[in-house]
Amino acid sequence: MRKVLTLVAVLLSATLLMGQTWEIVREQSISFDPADVYFHDAQNGVLVGDEGAIYSTTDGAKTLTPVIAADPAVPDLVDVHFADANNGYAVGDDGLILKTTDGGSNWIDVSDTNVVVDLAGVAVISDQVAYVAGDDSTLLKTTDGGANWIRSTFNFANADLDGGIAFYDADHGVVLSDANGGDAWYTTDGGDTWNYSPLAGYFPVGTTSSRLYDIDAAGTTFVVVGYHRTTFISTDNGQTWTLSGPFSYDYDRNISVDAIDDNTFYVGGNGGWFLKTSDAGATWDTLYFNTGNDADLVHFVNADEGFVFGNYAQWMATSDGGATFEPINEWPSSSFWGLALPTDTKVIVTDWSGGDMTVSEDLGFTWSYPSNAVTQTVVSIYEIEFADENTGLLAGSDGLVKKTTDGGQTFTFVDNPMAQMSRKHINALRYVDENTVLAGGSSGIIMKSTDGGDTWVEIGSEGSSTVYDFWPVSPDLTLASVGSGQILYADADLDTFYLARDYGSMSMRSVESRNGVLLIGASSGEIYRTTDFNALDSLEAVYTDPDGNDIYDLEFVTDDLVYAVGRRGRIYKSEDAGLTWVQDVSGVEASEPTLQKCAYRNNVLWAVGQNGVILKLDMTPEEPVTGIVINEILANNVEAADENFIEFYNTNAEAVDIGGLYLSTDSESPLEWQIPDTDPTATTIPGGGYLVMWADNLPTEGTLHAGVLLDAAGGYIGLVQNLNDTPTVVDSYTYEAQSPDTAVGRYPDGTDTWQDMPATPGAANEEFPPVSVVDGLPKTFAVHANYPNPFNPETTIRFDLPERMNVTVHVYNILGELVKTLVNNTQMPAGYHSIRWNGTNQMGMSVASGIYLYHVEAGTHQSTHRMVLLK
Repeated sequence: MRKVLTLVAVLLSATLLMGQTWEIVREQSISFDPADVYFHDAQNGVLVGDEGAIYSTTDGAKTLTPVIAADPAVPDLVDVHFADANNGYAVGDDGLILKTTDGGSNWIDVSDTNVVVDLAGVAVISDQVAYVAGDDSTLLKTTDGGANWIRSTFNFANADLDGGIAFYDADHGVVLSDANGGDAWYTTDGGDTWNYSPLAGYFPVGTTSSRLYDIDAAGTTFVVVGYHRTTFISTDNGQTWTLSGPFSYDYDRNISVDAIDDNTFYVGGNGGWFLKTSDAGATWDTLYFNTGNDADLVHFVNADEGFVFGNYAQWMATSDGGATFEPINEWPSSSFWGLALPTDTKVIVTDWSGGDMTVSEDLGFTWSYPSNAVTQTVVSIYEIEFADENTGLLAGSDGLVKKTTDGGQTFTFVDNPMAQMSRKHINALRYVDENTVLAGGSSGIIMKSTDGGDTWVEIGSEGSSTVYDFWPVSPDLTLASVGSGQILYADADLDTFYLARDYGSMSMRSVESRNGVLLIGASSGEIYRTTDFNALDSLEAVYTDPDGNDIYDLEFVTDDLVYAVGRRGRIYKSEDAGLTWVQDVSGVEASEPTLQKCAYRNNVLWAVGQNGVILKLDMTPEEPVTGIVINEILANNVEAADENFIEFYNTNAEAVDIGGLYLSTDSESPLEWQIPDTDPTATTIPGGGYLVMWADNLPTEGTLHAGVLLDAAGGYIGLVQNLNDTPTVVDSYTYEAQSPDTAVGRYPDGTDTWQDMPATPGAANEEFPPVSVVDGLPKTFAVHANYPNPFNPETTIRFDLPERMNVTVHVYNILGELVKTLVNNTQMPAGYHSIRWNGTNQMGMSVASGIYLYHVEAGTHQSTHRMVLLK
């Protein structure tokens, strides 16, 4: 993944330009969707899911370790619960029951072979006692750690017990059915008898459903959540219930509940709904976990520390009782539908679900984490369009229209006819000019604004299905692509859209024209084309995807070059204005995410879609890198194997990023190893500055550890650019055998004069003073400036010994207190020496940022220098 790039405006003019291959700049960091989770504390937990998968985590779900890998032959796991840090059960389909006695590291199958129905919930009381509920009125109990299961003879009205089960001790429990009857049963004698206590009568008058979705217990309190965002509390063991907190008459639901104690409950629902009470439901606080996606799983380990597992991998953690949340995953599996390019470097992408938005200000190097903090909506966003760098609109479900005038920093709701209708969604949005905007969607409805989106009116439309796209072909002709195979047109007045062509059942997804060519992408993978705008019945199918994958968007790059994106990650391109098409490889074919949108600006083509995918195709013409020279090399370091280095010097006034160039130790193999282009902050050389790469063939150690080795016996080193697929040498040098700890470099820096010299990585090259050198050894004692300085996490301290001496090197803090002894009265030979300090103290613990002193004593000589550690 690309990381932070500073000084973007400066670097863009001189950075190495990408070749014409698709780059996956963002995609989901995890594809696992847990059915249930259980955390012992804020770091250690267990997650279960489909195909019997079980994962453990020791860092709060940031990383997951597979305990049992998913297997299509294994039933899904749906619920997991622990009695203590060691003893837990997981249950799932086809009667599957697993047990662990070591906190989830190992599991054994303790299923009852006589039970093959789908199981839905488990409540674990102790290492011996557990209850399991499932379909066909199945209620199981074990009192011997799962060795045997006893099935309740109570028939539970022949209902599926799939709404949840909870016990607060071995005797008191409640079990639910998630059918529409609000059915619940309670026991006070460990399941020997069960009593019917339905919740349907507790739902608000006027609600249409009494489905129940989850239950939890703590202290002596049961909490149940259900449809219409209802929450019910029982303090008498489930005999009676109280409706608590806000509810909805709409199609909303509370999905998950976690009870911490008799007073503190957390409730999650659809559309980013999240509530907390600290007073047993007397009052409720609305919490925000940064997305409008459903809070599928709510799990807290105490009143302050907990997790919300939202759909589309929007996993969030809090340590302050829900006041703030931080994302757990590096990137969610959002389904991106909206794509806008307000400026040459700014990209805005919106999410189909949850009202989320992500922004990059630097051509996709860095991105804000997808959230709805800016959009302030929880509904789906289908479209986002900008008229200029400041003014734009977004649109989506339930007639959503919001406008920004500050480049997307804030959005304001705009009322419109579709927002006043019931469940009418806006699927198409297009600026005809800076004032005229079209919006359309459900049932063929089309709206128009003539004041930049501030006010809207419904206009005539002969369409009867969903409007997917608009395109102003000319001042006198605007087209709309519609579901059910319809193509509509409007004249210059834009007062009515008339039916031009009806192709039947397929959906006409996108429309685009340029230089006299009209293209329409459709479902079933068809692309239509015509050059006769006055006879739209002349459209003919010029391409059909072999697998029938829908084409969702089209984008002209030039008059001849055009791209199409669609289902299953398909990208097609045409180099003859849409006459013929070939598939383009993007790197996401294996995961097959639907690609919804593509857009082009400033030589860069973008595509977005499912699984959090954001693709970038940089078509900027490559230019040769100039002004970068190999300035110094050390190939025979005897102090530490990884200190052989290559130093580059930038003779330009502006910064240059060498990420993406190649290093080669064989002129016949110029593309031996590519310098990573994923961290421009590390590979950018400031104007007149230096960059050092350690030639240790350990590229996994970091960006600046090169995948090449320098040969002390002499050799070749080249810096190569693969310019338009032609290896082009930027600079090279062939060096002879090197003496120990003696570098060879340009003196002065950047000139054509090379000489042997003391190693000065990242600093100005030093000439060997002729009067101070005898037989290649220093004549005088000297301590040099450390490099790098400032540094993080380590730096190199260099000193010269004219003869064999006992040496001591100490590091002190600014108060003069000893931090670490690097060399302790050790006899060293004459020569050039260097040692490293890794920023740790005598105990091996990292020290804080600040100013430190290094003091070198050699015989009667001593010298002290200052260095700065920055973290």
